[in-house]
Amino acid sequence: MSKTVKRLCVAAMFSASGFAATFTWYKLTENHGLDDSNAKPIARLVSTVNDVQKKSVAKIIWQAAVDNEVLRVGEAIRTSANSEARIEFLGSNTAIDLEPDSAIVLQENDGKLSLDFLKGNILVKSDATSSGTTGRDITLKSGSKEIALGKSEVTLGKSKTGDLSVQVLTGTVAGLEGMNTNKIKILSPLPGAPVYVNPKENDFAQISWQPLPAGYQVFAEAGTSRDSLRPVPGALSSGEKGSMKANLSVGKGFYRLVARSEDPNLPELTSAVLRTQVIAKIAPTPLSPEKEALVTVNKYEPSIELLWSNPAGFEKVILEIATSADLKQKVKTEYLTDSTKFIFTPEKGADYYWRVSGVLDGRTEVVSSSVQKFNLKLLNELLPPVLETPKDNDKIPFDMVKQKGLVMSWKSSTGATTYKVLVEKIISENGRTPASSEKVFEDQGQQLQAQIKDLKPGTYTWTVSSIGSNQEVSKPAEKRTFSVQTLPVLNWADGKTQDNYYYITLKPSVELKWEKGDAKATSWNLRLYSGNSDINPITKKITTTGAEIALPEEGQYRAEVEAIDDRGVVIARSQRRDIKVSAAPLLPAPKFATSVPSEIEATRGGKASLQWTQVPGANKYMISIKNKNGEIAKEYSMASEEAALNDLMPGEYNLSLRSVDEHGRIGPEGETRKLKVPAESNLRAPKLKGVKIK
Repeated sequence: MSKTVKRLCVAAMFSASGFAATFTWYKLTENHGLDDSNAKPIARLVSTVNDVQKKSVAKIIWQAAVDNEVLRVGEAIRTSANSEARIEFLGSNTAIDLEPDSAIVLQENDGKLSLDFLKGNILVKSDATSSGTTGRDITLKSGSKEIALGKSEVTLGKSKTGDLSVQVLTGTVAGLEGMNTNKIKILSPLPGAPVYVNPKENDFAQISWQPLPAGYQVFAEAGTSRDSLRPVPGALSSGEKGSMKANLSVGKGFYRLVARSEDPNLPELTSAVLRTQVIAKIAPTPLSPEKEALVTVNKYEPSIELLWSNPAGFEKVILEIATSADLKQKVKTEYLTDSTKFIFTPEKGADYYWRVSGVLDGRTEVVSSSVQKFNLKLLNELLPPVLETPKDNDKIPFDMVKQKGLVMSWKSSTGATTYKVLVEKIISENGRTPASSEKVFEDQGQQLQAQIKDLKPGTYTWTVSSIGSNQEVSKPAEKRTFSVQTLPVLNWADGKTQDNYYYITLKPSVELKWEKGDAKATSWNLRLYSGNSDINPITKKITTTGAEIALPEEGQYRAEVEAIDDRGVVIARSQRRDIKVSAAPLLPAPKFATSVPSEIEATRGGKASLQWTQVPGANKYMISIKNKNGEIAKEYSMASEEAALNDLMPGEYNLSLRSVDEHGRIGPEGETRKLKVPAESNLRAPKLKGVKIK
């Protein structure tokens, strides 16, 4: 056995021994009790805002936590800089709100809840303090400190240096000796209770605290984060008074109270920093129907949509509808959630009064809009449809009607099964006064449109009537007038209305020219329709009587140009021009003259000559000489139909010709001829006179 094989065997033995030892150590030290699936459920993640994560304390990797997820003993929960979370303990009324950048560990020892507070700011709340139900006591751990929270509502904060601050909002807490419990106890507003304000009426947030000894002045600080607290202008009061008004910004934020005294013997006092949500007391605003509006609905479908805005974002609103201005004769009261509309189905036509009220969260107080009135009429007769196109006084080009006809459209009418459309031409007397009308089109059908062809230039009216299931006919819709007009013809420069266009550009394009037409024309609209389509044309507005237009592809197009005056009015229009666009063909390759043999023999001096036939339209010719690998060894450009080739290197080649047109486009190769250059050439290297080589 060689030394190399022995070394490999020894290395394999050491490697296997190391793996076996590592695996054995891992299995022996594995803590099976930390499996999340076996840990006891202790709480539930009620709600989250943005990214909230959890992990077992025995694990390294954090994973995303979702709403309503069950949390187990020994799991840690953390929030990021812009996330929040609420946790409720199972079998208890205790809830924990985690602010951004906070972390806790859930524990249970001998049936008692325990909370390891790692960092950040939290609110611990037991509903049992207010509801009278039985809860479970919870112990807070922070480093070496333990606090029995009992039946209380407490805010806790832990700084980056590990200092713990506590504010007892309700109830009593044991174990706070020697800790920073602050000196000002805020009574309201407390976290979780929204604050309603009306800045327009100087109705600001009311802040109250336990009165302080004489000599203190209390002012409020507020901000969008705990680190951005600034004094609130005008929020100043005596500490003995125990209350003040503060113009806090609308939205979620933080605030605290600071007390100072001119007496140097009285220390500065502060409260805990509390979260708050300020909501503006702005009533919902009725939008539709508008005030004093007349609303007509069909008695077969008597429904109307009520719309309102909710600028304050009230979650719950109350909609009241009555037939009296004082809202005492109510016909509808609806309690709605997250809604800004309601479908009202009246039983009769009448004057209706309505208002919308926003319900203040946690209160019986509401903020109401003004009472708004609308008059509702139920119509018994079949209504005519609403006409759509053509619009009243529309001017329609005659050539468009001639090519495509005229399509009239309308909206459906409730109760109608078919519709009857009528078109009449107005006959004028002396071109001024309408003397009579002549029916030119009448049709009946279920469709919401009709097409009429062969309309001559002139002025017309049109209307539509609804026909019900019992063949009852509604009154006609109000007549609309339209005119079919002829425009002066704008001529194409070459007089053609169809042709083939060959482009010479790299991509498809077409060049068109036309006459100016009317002297008042200042610009032109050029349109190109693809194939037989009449929609989505390529459009270009230009100020000259010609243009080159880039096209997406080759094919059939129809071009149309309009002359526009300085008012933007169309004063002339061309006939549509059918154009087949394709690339201009390349010139064919020239043919070798009959005097050129199939194998061209060059001289020993590397020279050869050849001739070819003339190609009409060719501006020059290209000669390509390729080696046996197909690589170009030499290339010549010739202006005439003959060439004298010089300085050819020995070897065998293929020689071919190509034509070049006036646009520089090179055509395809033609036939090839063999070109042989002798290996024994009489070409010699130049002699250097007067140079001696040793």
